[in-house]
Parts: sequence; C-alpha cells; structure tokens
Amino acid sequence: MSPEVQAMTPAQRMTAGYCPECGLNLTGINVISHSREHWPQVIPDRADTQEARVRQRMMQNYYDAQVAAAAAAAAQAAQPANPTPAA
Repeated sequence: MSPEVQAMTPAQRMTAGYCPECGLNLTGINVISHSREHWPQVIPDRADTQEARVRQRMMQNYYDAQVAAAAAAAAQAAQPANPTPAA
C-alpha cells in the first residue's frame, strides 16, 4: 500500500476507491469477493468485531453504489439519442 493510502483512515480509503482494510485499489474487482478475504459473510455481533462490521458495511455500500451507477449508465445508454417529440 502506498504511503498516501496508508495515511488515510478506513473511511477515506473507501471513499477514494480503496479497500478500507488493506488499501487495495478496488477498480475492476469484485468488491464483495474481496471483502470475504478479510471477513466472513456474517460477522458476529460482539464489541470486539464492531470495526470489522463497519468496514464490511462500507464495502457493501460501495458495491451497491457501483451496481446503481452501472444500472443508471445502462438505462441512459438504452435511451434514444434524439427522442421523437410526442404528437
């Protein structure tokens, strides 16, 4: 991990597109699969696992935003370039 990424907080890393745990650039990878390298699918709800649950939730939210952006782009691409005005 670069010194710049290492100096970031986990939340800052996630906002910048890096894994909050290890700092891997998440561009072009399956974020959910990568998160499973760090945490199980269900993390026990205990005080000592709170930070892990927060970081896992960040990864899920990042993934959800990627999916929403891809769906919006696909919908935009499906629109005709010059729609005919309604009569």
